[in-house]
Amino acid sequence: MEINDKNNNKVFLIGVALIAMVFIFTFFRSGFGSKKDSTQESTQKILNYPEIASEDLKNKLKNDENIAILDIRTPDDFAMTHLINSSNTTSEEIINAIPKEKVIIIVGYTAKDEEYTKIVDYLKENKYDNFFILTGGFDSWKQAGGSVISIGNPTSFPDAAKVTYINPEDLKKIVENKNYPKYIIDIRSKQSFDSGHISGAENILLDDLEKSASKIPYGKEIYVYGDTDLPGFQGGVRLYDLSFMTVKVLKGGLEDWKNKGFEIVK
Repeated sequence: MEINDKNNNKVFLIGVALIAMVFIFTFFRSGFGSKKDSTQESTQKILNYPEIASEDLKNKLKNDENIAILDIRTPDDFAMTHLINSSNTTSEEIINAIPKEKVIIIVGYTAKDEEYTKIVDYLKENKYDNFFILTGGFDSWKQAGGSVISIGNPTSFPDAAKVTYINPEDLKKIVENKNYPKYIIDIRSKQSFDSGHISGAENILLDDLEKSASKIPYGKEIYVYGDTDLPGFQGGVRLYDLSFMTVKVLKGGLEDWKNKGFEIVK
């Protein structure tokens, strides 16, 4: 009898345990399902907006089509890296300045980004009908090999690989050779430039390189410098990202140039 009672107790406990497991599984499955349904509804709302794939956007940019790119990520993320010639804004004033005939491309983090709702609603309200969301957002663009411009991170191996240096002595010889096909860019402030710069240098601020790219000749070797190595490095990275492949950065910047007693003009 005692053995039977023990067996019955075991069976009873196993039964209770199985019932508890079924209850817990059903409860969590129900909760997960409701969250999943909610997420799907939210995603579906976003995916109902017109989208453009990275490859299609590449073709439009290659064909120089009439495009305005609005990047709605945070200013910090935009500053680190972004699509070339894009604007980081949800400002109504800037959006209103975009001609209606332009194709507007909206770049966010992913295709599920809730921040799309606000800007899309604004575009619709203001009769901007020709707009698309970049499928998969900025990360998908980079994964697809889309062109971007980087702030120039000296600890980044890809950025470091973009930069070639020239020492002051070699640049001095090039500056003195009036027939050498060169274009020297001083990326310091106008005030610093006016107080003294390398002979023949053009003053284009570091943050203006992107919008001033059309002024920079492709048929010459390009040399860039700032006060020190870091801004020069950042200038070299940005110019490389803008497809200027013959850029060299002055090693040590203008400080090293001056320390060697080389000529400065005003």
